[in-house]
Amino acid sequence: MINELKIPVVVMGAHDMIVADGPDGILVSDKEKSSFIKEYVDHIDMRPCMRSGSGEIIRC
Repeated sequence: MINELKIPVVVMGAHDMIVADGPDGILVSDKEKSSFIKEYVDHIDMRPCMRSGSGEIIRC
């Protein structure tokens, strides 16, 4: 698992999975299908938004 965020990520009961998180999102994939991810991710046109503990938007 790759964890670039400062929050915990917990995955239980998953076998042969890839889990990666970062400032742009969270990726969860079966290892066998992971080579197909790029074609889907390239078509995502959303920017992630982050909120502070008080609810203020700090990045969008």
